[in-house]
Amino acid sequence: MDYKDYYKVLGVDKGVSQADLKKKYRKLAVEFHPDKNPGNSKAEARFKEISEAYEVLGDADKRKKYDELGSNWQQYAQYQNQGGGRRSYQSDGYDDPFGGGGFSDFFNAFFGGGGGSFGGSQRRPRQANTQATLALSFDEALNGVAKLVDLNGEKIRLTIKPGAYDGQKLKVKGKGLQGGDLLLTLSVQRPPGVEIEGLNIIEKVTIDLYTAVLGGKINMNTVRGKIALPIASGTQPGKKLRVKGKGMPNPTKAGEFGDLIVEVQVTIPTNLTEEQQKMFESLRGKMA
Repeated sequence: MDYKDYYKVLGVDKGVSQADLKKKYRKLAVEFHPDKNPGNSKAEARFKEISEAYEVLGDADKRKKYDELGSNWQQYAQYQNQGGGRRSYQSDGYDDPFGGGGFSDFFNAFFGGGGGSFGGSQRRPRQANTQATLALSFDEALNGVAKLVDLNGEKIRLTIKPGAYDGQKLKVKGKGLQGGDLLLTLSVQRPPGVEIEGLNIIEKVTIDLYTAVLGGKINMNTVRGKIALPIASGTQPGKKLRVKGKGMPNPTKAGEFGDLIVEVQVTIPTNLTEEQQKMFESLRGKMA
């Protein structure tokens, strides 16, 4: 069994502060994280090595014991092998999210738990997934957003792709309790009068009677911006007009959008003047 120089693994001096140690670990963890190096066995092995080193040095008590161990590690290992210390560490008692079988024999011998002078009686806590809800405005869901969230004092930057929808579930690996996953459910605020069906956005527009009868073009403010909407003559109340490509973006397929569905409502004029009433009566007589 080889001695593990955890300071060398992390590339720091023995006198490094806990704060600087943490910064160094985070930088290396981001660089070699398996999510950023899919299929790279060397990066995965390096990530585990870094994690093991920080498991010891990142804990003040373990770091103190590790420093005390120093050059006496071989004597202690021999003592353990002869039964002088009770090694009760069970590798199958912990979840290894990368399937590599846990920490090294060196770590297990001295920090694996079970009553030896360095192991104590503690075990690494099991991983636990953490569930949370993330609120998004409609604009953030529509256009995508980078959110900085605080989880138990740790700042986590999340990138939400355009087209996020209410109830969508996201998994952030390794950001839950004790290294578990963070499971997020998105809660999207919907503007008043707007409905979402799949990738389609449904809005209502109100036009006057004359435009409904004669047709024309109206300027409409939508959640996707201003559009010039053509109205055919004889448009009936409740008519639905489709505007291609003005719906929600597809979060799983870049460049694909749903449609904007505009439901037409018609206002009926009130408080007509006597002259206007006569005009409508004349028109009704001609159409009868």
